[in-house]
Amino acid sequence: MKIRVFAFLIAMLLPGFVLGLFFMSLGVFYLVTIVSLGHGLVLGLPCYIILSKFRWVNIYTAGLSGLLVGAIPFGVWSWQGVMMAASTEASNNRNSNNMVDGVLSIAGWFQYVNGVLFFAAIGFICALTFWLIVNNYDKSNGPKAARPLS
Repeated sequence: MKIRVFAFLIAMLLPGFVLGLFFMSLGVFYLVTIVSLGHGLVLGLPCYIILSKFRWVNIYTAGLSGLLVGAIPFGVWSWQGVMMAASTEASNNRNSNNMVDGVLSIAGWFQYVNGVLFFAAIGFICALTFWLIVNNYDKSNGPKAARPLS
């Protein structure tokens, strides 16, 4: 039980730590960590409980569930922004037309999918981190010994 709590906290702090270092900002760390904890508590924890109840927890289901936990909330949230922007005639971002006459252009679709895939990758990495910590911990002896390289 303790290792699962530890693995959950590490997996939820990981994106905030990485993005906080990348942007060199404590505010980014706080914001990303709060969002990550929200996703983990509201979506990730129930997903893990359901998967463990049916004994389906493995690297594939952990990766897929993390990918979905990261992608779906951002996809739904950002889709509302896309629909609100559709009410305008044109929307520009970095010298490309994302929306023309209220219709999303190829550049707009690319930007939307790119954002969703970014959050999907973060969810995937967090779920694999959680799974690796939980899976590589022996309850009787602590962490498992590493295999020799040769």
